[in-house]
Amino acid sequence: MEIVIREMNLEEDLPNVLRLNNQYESVPIDLQFFKQMLTAQKHSAVVKQVVLKRDKKMIGFAFVFSGSPLAPTGFLVQRIVVDFQHQKQGIGRILESVLWNYIQVIKPKGLCTIVNETNPESKKWAENYGFTELEMAFESVLDISSQTLSSMDYILRTNEEKGISFKTMEDYPGEENFERICELFRSLTKDVPVSYGRGAEIEKEMAASLLKSFEPENIILAVLDNRWVGITLMNERVKNEEMYNFFTGTITDMRGKGIAYALKLQAIKKCIPLGYKRMRTNNSSSNIPMLRVNEKLGFVRQPGKWILTKLLVW
Repeated sequence: MEIVIREMNLEEDLPNVLRLNNQYESVPIDLQFFKQMLTAQKHSAVVKQVVLKRDKKMIGFAFVFSGSPLAPTGFLVQRIVVDFQHQKQGIGRILESVLWNYIQVIKPKGLCTIVNETNPESKKWAENYGFTELEMAFESVLDISSQTLSSMDYILRTNEEKGISFKTMEDYPGEENFERICELFRSLTKDVPVSYGRGAEIEKEMAASLLKSFEPENIILAVLDNRWVGITLMNERVKNEEMYNFFTGTITDMRGKGIAYALKLQAIKKCIPLGYKRMRTNNSSSNIPMLRVNEKLGFVRQPGKWILTKLLVW
């Protein structure tokens, strides 16, 4: 029996990494969507991505990276995934040891890991290694195949009467505007309500990599007097079937005015004529305002993700 652990090669390993990842997803993710996530991670200031093969077959992968808004400031996000058929054989422990050799050089304040609610065994495994549950990230799905545009148009017109218009990054070409949207995105993600206070600030390189993975027409802005007061981001999660609402946020002094609701409506309105059947999103259990927006829109909760943390003492 031959075991090989090496650095992840995104182009070469992506199909097999996705195969393992989709064992734990309630709805499989397509290749392009998953590649966007892993590519963004590679632009973190701290990052390690490895795969494990046994007898030339990939049966596990693991990564750790910095700068995620899901993690408390100074924490790294860690994830370890092992093929269903090879669990309880010590593979996860091997991958954890490889990451630990890297982590102890960095000496972060702690680690954060994310486990699908459909996979309680992995949660137990993480808890055995000192992780404790911090909160839940709710996953929700909206059937947009039956949505009509008339009620949406009425609400969007109401916002326009208040002077708020809706644009996309197609309306703001150029490097200067791209840097501007990066800074707005970074400031909004840092300010998302989470149970442990303000989240970590996304690093510039990671934010830029993430935003470059979105089509300009899928970066929607709420604009008031030439001021960007809110954004929503979406990308294709399942080709021609499902769009993922990755993030929605408004600046502090414009909250409570229905802008986040209107931004999500604008996103849904764009998807309907394109034939998408569903929109999916995730929200922290402590982000009550956004959860209420999703409920008002008709999103239905699906199995979510546990967010667990582990404090490290050096």
